[in-house]
Amino acid sequence: MKRIVVNEEMPQFMTDKLKSLFGYEIFKCKKFNKFENAVAAHPDMNYLQVKNNLFTIYDIFDLDIKNNLKSEKLKYPKDVLLNAFCIGEDFICKTDSVYIKALDYAKNIGMNIVGVNQGYVKCNLAVANESEKAVITEDCGIYKTLKDHGYDVLLLETNSVRLDPYKYGFIGGATGNIGGKLVFTGNLLKHPEHKRIFDFCHKHKTECVSLSEDELYDYGSVLLLNLW
Repeated sequence: MKRIVVNEEMPQFMTDKLKSLFGYEIFKCKKFNKFENAVAAHPDMNYLQVKNNLFTIYDIFDLDIKNNLKSEKLKYPKDVLLNAFCIGEDFICKTDSVYIKALDYAKNIGMNIVGVNQGYVKCNLAVANESEKAVITEDCGIYKTLKDHGYDVLLLETNSVRLDPYKYGFIGGATGNIGGKLVFTGNLLKHPEHKRIFDFCHKHKTECVSLSEDELYDYGSVLLLNLW
C-alpha cells in the first residue's frame, strides 16, 4: 500500500494539506534515536525504497525503541546507510557508505549504480520530474555526476533551507514529488532562488506546491513509499 511518509514533527496542518491534495494515507516517521535529534525522524534517513523492496533503519539495527534510546549516536558515514535514492533504473548512492544489502539488491535486479561523493544523497536531491531525469540540488558533486549521466540538473547557488540547530538544511529534505507535483515544506516564494526553481519545474511540466507560508524547512523529504 502506498503511503506518504513524513517527519512526525511536521506540523499537522501540513500533513492535512498533503492528505487533501493527494488522498494517500499519511505515515509519520518516528524518531530513531541513534540519529542526532534534529534528523532522527527524517524519512530519508529511516527508509529507502528500491523498486519493490523497502529497507528500514530498524531492520538494519534490529533494535526496539527501548534499546534504541540507550544507544550511542551514529556519526557520519554510519548515519547515511539509507540516504540514497532511485530514479528510474538508476540507484544513486555513495557506494562505500550505503547499506550493502540495498546496494547488492539494486545490482542483482539490474539497476544502474550511480556513485556520488555526497553521503546525504536524498537530502540533496529534489526530483522535479523522474521520467525526464530532472532534479534540483545544492551539491556540486551530485550536479556534475548526474549531468554526466544525462540528467537535467538545476544547481542552486545558495543554501537557503532551514534545519535547526544546523547552519542550513538541503532542498531535497524540504521537498517531495507526489503525483507529478513537487511539494515544498514551506513557501517556495521565500527561497531566494524561487524563480529559477519555478522556471525549471515549468520547463519539466511540474507544478510547485507550497505547504505553508513559512521559509523552507528540511524535514527529511516527503516520500511516497510502499508500506505495510
